[in-house]
Amino acid sequence: MIDLDVSLPSVILTFLTLSMIFVSATAEVASRKTVLSPRIIPVTIIVAFCLKIRNHFHLHGHNFLVLVSYMISAFFPYLRKPSKHRRSFVGSVDRNWNDQLMTTSSSYLLSAVFAFSYGQFEIALICFITYIGSSLYHRHREMEFFNLDNIFATSLLFTCVYTLVSSYFTHEIYFIIGLMGLPTAMFLIVYCGMPADIRFKDIPGLEVVCCVRTGRELYDTVHALWHLASSVGPCMAVWYFHFKANEYDKTDMSDLNKLDDQIISRLPYLALSLSIFANIAGNIDGIMPLE
Repeated sequence: MIDLDVSLPSVILTFLTLSMIFVSATAEVASRKTVLSPRIIPVTIIVAFCLKIRNHFHLHGHNFLVLVSYMISAFFPYLRKPSKHRRSFVGSVDRNWNDQLMTTSSSYLLSAVFAFSYGQFEIALICFITYIGSSLYHRHREMEFFNLDNIFATSLLFTCVYTLVSSYFTHEIYFIIGLMGLPTAMFLIVYCGMPADIRFKDIPGLEVVCCVRTGRELYDTVHALWHLASSVGPCMAVWYFHFKANEYDKTDMSDLNKLDDQIISRLPYLALSLSIFANIAGNIDGIMPLE
Protein backbone atom coordinates (compact mmCIF):
# COMPACT_ATOMS: atom_id res chain seq x y z
CA MET A 1 0.00 0.00 0.00
CA ILE A 2 2.72 2.47 0.95
CA ASP A 3 6.00 2.87 -0.90
CA LEU A 4 8.73 3.22 1.70
CA ASP A 5 12.02 4.65 0.50
CA VAL A 6 14.93 3.50 2.64
CA SER A 7 17.57 5.61 0.92
CA LEU A 8 19.90 7.90 2.87
CA PRO A 9 17.77 11.04 2.21
CA SER A 10 14.75 9.14 3.50
CA VAL A 11 16.58 8.23 6.70
CA ILE A 12 17.73 11.85 7.16
CA LEU A 13 14.20 13.16 6.67
CA THR A 14 12.78 10.66 9.15
CA PHE A 15 15.45 11.55 11.70
CA LEU A 16 14.77 15.30 11.38
CA THR A 17 11.02 15.03 11.72
CA LEU A 18 11.12 12.52 14.58
CA SER A 19 13.63 14.78 16.32
CA MET A 20 11.03 17.55 16.18
CA ILE A 21 8.53 15.28 17.90
CA PHE A 22 10.93 14.44 20.73
CA VAL A 23 11.91 18.09 21.18
CA SER A 24 8.24 19.06 21.36
CA ALA A 25 7.51 16.34 23.89
CA THR A 26 10.32 17.29 26.27
CA ALA A 27 10.82 21.05 25.97
CA GLU A 28 9.14 23.55 28.26
CA VAL A 29 6.55 25.79 26.63
CA ALA A 30 6.77 29.54 27.22
CA SER A 31 3.07 29.91 27.98
CA ARG A 32 0.43 27.26 28.57
CA LYS A 33 -2.38 29.73 28.00
CA THR A 34 -1.82 29.91 24.26
CA VAL A 35 -2.97 27.22 21.85
CA LEU A 36 -0.32 27.98 19.23
CA SER A 37 3.29 27.35 20.23
CA PRO A 38 5.89 30.09 19.67
CA ARG A 39 8.02 27.40 18.04
CA ILE A 40 5.80 27.53 14.96
CA ILE A 41 8.26 29.74 13.02
CA PRO A 42 11.38 27.53 13.35
CA VAL A 43 9.20 24.44 12.95
CA THR A 44 7.78 25.84 9.72
CA ILE A 45 11.31 26.37 8.40
CA ILE A 46 12.32 22.80 9.29
CA VAL A 47 9.14 21.36 7.75
CA ALA A 48 9.75 23.36 4.57
CA PHE A 49 13.29 21.98 4.46
CA CYS A 50 11.99 18.43 4.91
CA LEU A 51 9.49 18.91 2.09
CA LYS A 52 12.28 20.26 -0.10
CA ILE A 53 14.34 17.12 0.52
CA ARG A 54 11.36 14.88 -0.13
CA ASN A 55 10.47 16.58 -3.40
CA HIS A 56 14.07 16.72 -4.62
CA PHE A 57 14.74 13.03 -4.05
CA HIS A 58 11.21 11.91 -5.00
CA LEU A 59 10.56 10.29 -1.65
CA HIS A 60 7.16 8.87 -0.81
CA GLY A 61 5.26 8.08 2.36
CA HIS A 62 6.51 11.03 4.41
CA ASN A 63 3.68 13.53 4.04
CA PHE A 64 1.95 12.12 7.10
CA LEU A 65 5.17 12.24 9.11
CA VAL A 66 5.68 15.91 8.28
CA LEU A 67 2.02 16.71 9.04
CA VAL A 68 2.11 15.01 12.45
CA SER A 69 5.45 16.59 13.36
CA TYR A 70 4.14 20.03 12.46
CA MET A 71 0.90 19.52 14.40
CA ILE A 72 2.66 18.37 17.57
CA SER A 73 5.26 21.13 17.46
CA ALA A 74 2.88 23.96 16.61
CA PHE A 75 0.04 22.97 18.97
CA PHE A 76 2.10 21.48 21.78
CA PRO A 77 0.57 23.72 24.52
CA TYR A 78 -2.88 22.33 23.68
CA LEU A 79 -1.63 18.75 23.55
CA ARG A 80 0.09 19.18 26.92
CA LYS A 81 -2.86 20.91 28.57
CA PRO A 82 -2.79 20.15 32.34
CA SER A 83 -5.78 19.09 34.40
CA LYS A 84 -7.42 21.61 36.71
CA HIS A 85 -6.59 19.25 39.57
CA ARG A 86 -2.86 19.60 38.99
CA ARG A 87 -2.69 22.85 40.95
CA SER A 88 -3.48 20.83 44.09
CA PHE A 89 -0.17 18.98 43.84
CA VAL A 90 2.59 19.50 46.39
CA GLY A 91 5.89 18.08 45.20
CA SER A 92 6.47 15.47 42.53
CA VAL A 93 4.01 12.63 42.10
CA ASP A 94 5.33 11.21 38.83
CA ARG A 95 4.81 7.50 38.36
CA ASN A 96 7.85 5.25 38.40
CA TRP A 97 9.06 4.04 35.02
CA ASN A 98 8.38 0.45 36.12
CA ASP A 99 4.74 1.24 36.97
CA GLN A 100 2.33 -1.11 35.20
CA LEU A 101 0.75 1.76 33.28
CA MET A 102 4.18 2.84 32.06
CA THR A 103 5.39 -0.61 31.05
CA THR A 104 2.16 -1.61 29.29
CA SER A 105 2.28 1.60 27.25
CA SER A 106 5.22 -0.04 25.48
CA SER A 107 2.75 -2.38 23.79
CA TYR A 108 1.99 0.47 21.36
CA LEU A 109 5.68 0.58 20.50
CA LEU A 110 5.53 -3.10 19.56
CA SER A 111 2.49 -2.35 17.39
CA ALA A 112 4.49 0.40 15.69
CA VAL A 113 7.33 -2.01 14.90
CA PHE A 114 4.84 -4.55 13.55
CA ALA A 115 3.18 -1.94 11.33
CA PHE A 116 6.52 -0.68 10.06
CA SER A 117 7.61 -4.23 9.20
CA TYR A 118 4.55 -4.50 6.94
CA GLY A 119 5.26 -1.15 5.29
CA GLN A 120 2.31 0.57 6.97
CA PHE A 121 4.22 3.75 7.70
CA GLU A 122 1.30 5.98 8.76
CA ILE A 123 -0.14 3.39 11.14
CA ALA A 124 3.33 2.83 12.59
CA LEU A 125 3.70 6.56 13.24
CA ILE A 126 0.31 6.81 14.95
CA CYS A 127 1.22 3.85 17.18
CA PHE A 128 4.58 5.42 17.98
CA ILE A 129 3.05 8.78 18.97
CA THR A 130 0.39 6.94 20.99
CA TYR A 131 3.22 5.26 22.89
CA ILE A 132 4.82 8.64 23.61
CA GLY A 133 1.49 10.24 24.55
CA SER A 134 0.42 7.38 26.80
CA SER A 135 3.80 7.31 28.55
CA LEU A 136 3.79 11.06 29.19
CA TYR A 137 0.15 11.02 30.30
CA HIS A 138 0.63 8.28 32.87
CA ARG A 139 4.08 9.47 33.91
CA HIS A 140 2.34 12.64 35.14
CA ARG A 141 -0.46 10.63 36.83
CA GLU A 142 -3.05 11.60 34.24
CA MET A 143 -2.52 15.29 35.01
CA GLU A 144 -0.91 16.37 31.72
CA PHE A 145 -0.73 15.30 28.06
CA PHE A 146 -4.28 13.93 27.97
CA ASN A 147 -4.97 15.58 24.61
CA LEU A 148 -1.81 14.13 23.07
CA ASP A 149 -2.67 10.66 24.32
CA ASN A 150 -6.36 10.92 23.47
CA ILE A 151 -6.04 12.23 19.91
CA PHE A 152 -3.68 9.54 18.65
CA ALA A 153 -5.20 6.67 20.63
CA THR A 154 -8.62 7.63 19.25
CA SER A 155 -7.11 7.68 15.76
CA LEU A 156 -6.16 4.04 16.24
CA LEU A 157 -9.67 3.31 17.50
CA PHE A 158 -11.30 4.85 14.40
CA THR A 159 -8.87 2.93 12.20
CA CYS A 160 -9.78 -0.37 13.83
CA VAL A 161 -13.50 0.37 13.65
CA TYR A 162 -13.28 1.01 9.93
CA THR A 163 -11.39 -2.23 9.29
CA LEU A 164 -14.20 -4.02 11.09
CA VAL A 165 -16.79 -2.39 8.81
CA SER A 166 -14.72 -3.08 5.70
CA SER A 167 -14.07 -6.71 6.62
CA TYR A 168 -17.83 -7.38 6.77
CA PHE A 169 -17.78 -7.39 2.96
CA THR A 170 -14.36 -8.96 2.36
CA HIS A 171 -13.14 -11.18 5.22
CA GLU A 172 -15.69 -13.04 7.33
CA ILE A 173 -13.22 -14.51 9.84
CA TYR A 174 -11.59 -11.14 10.53
CA PHE A 175 -15.01 -9.58 11.04
CA ILE A 176 -16.10 -12.28 13.50
CA ILE A 177 -12.87 -12.02 15.52
CA GLY A 178 -13.18 -8.22 15.67
CA LEU A 179 -16.84 -8.44 16.64
CA MET A 180 -16.02 -10.83 19.48
CA GLY A 181 -13.47 -8.36 20.85
CA LEU A 182 -15.89 -5.42 20.94
CA PRO A 183 -17.53 -6.22 24.33
CA THR A 184 -14.11 -6.39 26.01
CA ALA A 185 -13.01 -3.12 24.42
CA MET A 186 -16.25 -1.35 25.38
CA PHE A 187 -16.03 -2.53 29.00
CA LEU A 188 -12.43 -1.38 29.37
CA ILE A 189 -13.16 2.03 27.81
CA VAL A 190 -16.20 2.64 30.03
CA TYR A 191 -14.41 1.47 33.18
CA CYS A 192 -11.34 3.62 32.53
CA GLY A 193 -13.55 6.68 32.12
CA MET A 194 -12.62 10.24 31.26
CA PRO A 195 -10.84 12.91 33.35
CA ALA A 196 -14.26 14.24 34.36
CA ASP A 197 -14.47 11.23 36.69
CA ILE A 198 -11.45 12.44 38.65
CA ARG A 199 -12.02 13.17 42.32
CA PHE A 200 -9.70 14.40 45.07
CA LYS A 201 -8.28 11.94 47.56
CA ASP A 202 -5.33 11.88 49.96
CA ILE A 203 -2.60 9.51 48.84
CA PRO A 204 -0.80 7.77 51.74
CA GLY A 205 2.89 8.59 51.84
CA LEU A 206 2.58 11.61 49.57
CA GLU A 207 2.03 15.23 50.55
CA VAL A 208 -0.56 15.64 47.87
CA VAL A 209 -4.25 15.61 47.17
CA CYS A 210 -4.43 13.69 43.93
CA CYS A 211 -6.77 12.37 41.39
CA VAL A 212 -8.62 9.07 41.61
CA ARG A 213 -11.67 7.80 39.81
CA THR A 214 -14.41 7.31 42.37
CA GLY A 215 -15.67 3.74 42.36
CA ARG A 216 -12.79 2.58 40.18
CA GLU A 217 -10.28 1.21 42.67
CA LEU A 218 -8.86 -1.10 40.00
CA TYR A 219 -8.29 1.72 37.50
CA ASP A 220 -4.54 1.11 37.16
CA THR A 221 -4.95 -2.61 36.50
CA VAL A 222 -7.91 -2.22 34.15
CA HIS A 223 -6.25 0.57 32.20
CA ALA A 224 -3.08 -1.51 31.90
CA LEU A 225 -5.24 -4.27 30.40
CA TRP A 226 -6.68 -1.67 28.04
CA HIS A 227 -3.16 -0.85 26.83
CA LEU A 228 -2.53 -4.50 26.02
CA ALA A 229 -5.92 -5.10 24.41
CA SER A 230 -5.95 -1.90 22.35
CA SER A 231 -2.45 -2.52 21.02
CA VAL A 232 -3.72 -5.70 19.37
CA GLY A 233 -6.22 -3.71 17.29
CA PRO A 234 -3.61 -1.85 15.18
CA CYS A 235 -1.79 -5.13 14.50
CA MET A 236 -5.03 -6.66 13.24
CA ALA A 237 -5.68 -3.56 11.12
CA VAL A 238 -2.19 -3.78 9.61
CA TRP A 239 -2.73 -7.43 8.75
CA TYR A 240 -6.10 -6.60 7.18
CA PHE A 241 -4.64 -3.80 5.06
CA HIS A 242 -1.92 -6.19 3.90
CA PHE A 243 -4.56 -8.77 3.00
CA LYS A 244 -6.66 -6.20 1.16
CA ALA A 245 -3.70 -4.95 -0.86
CA ASN A 246 -2.07 -8.27 -1.70
CA GLU A 247 -4.48 -11.18 -1.30
CA TYR A 248 -7.99 -9.88 -1.94
CA ASP A 249 -9.64 -10.66 -5.27
CA LYS A 250 -8.20 -8.15 -7.75
CA THR A 251 -11.07 -8.82 -10.15
CA ASP A 252 -13.55 -7.19 -7.78
CA MET A 253 -14.19 -3.93 -9.62
CA SER A 254 -17.42 -3.07 -7.81
CA ASP A 255 -18.07 0.54 -6.83
CA LEU A 256 -18.15 -0.48 -3.17
CA ASN A 257 -14.68 -2.03 -3.36
CA LYS A 258 -13.29 0.99 -5.22
CA LEU A 259 -14.71 3.28 -2.53
CA ASP A 260 -13.25 1.05 0.17
CA ASP A 261 -9.79 1.20 -1.42
CA GLN A 262 -9.97 4.99 -1.65
CA ILE A 263 -10.97 5.31 2.01
CA ILE A 264 -8.23 2.92 3.15
CA SER A 265 -5.58 4.90 1.26
CA ARG A 266 -6.67 8.04 3.14
CA LEU A 267 -7.68 6.39 6.41
CA PRO A 268 -4.80 7.69 8.59
CA TYR A 269 -5.67 11.28 7.64
CA LEU A 270 -9.40 10.70 8.11
CA ALA A 271 -8.94 8.93 11.46
CA LEU A 272 -6.66 11.68 12.77
CA SER A 273 -9.09 14.40 11.64
CA LEU A 274 -12.05 12.68 13.31
CA SER A 275 -10.11 12.15 16.54
CA ILE A 276 -9.09 15.82 16.65
CA PHE A 277 -12.73 16.83 16.20
CA ALA A 278 -13.85 14.41 18.95
CA ASN A 279 -11.14 15.68 21.31
CA ILE A 280 -12.04 19.34 20.80
CA ALA A 281 -15.74 18.53 21.26
CA GLY A 282 -14.93 16.67 24.48
CA ASN A 283 -12.95 19.62 25.81
CA ILE A 284 -15.77 22.01 25.00
CA ASP A 285 -18.40 19.71 26.50
CA GLY A 286 -16.48 19.43 29.77
CA ILE A 287 -15.88 15.67 29.93
CA MET A 288 -12.17 16.53 29.91
CA PRO A 289 -11.70 19.12 32.71
CA LEU A 290 -8.50 20.76 31.52
CA GLU A 291 -7.17 24.27 32.03
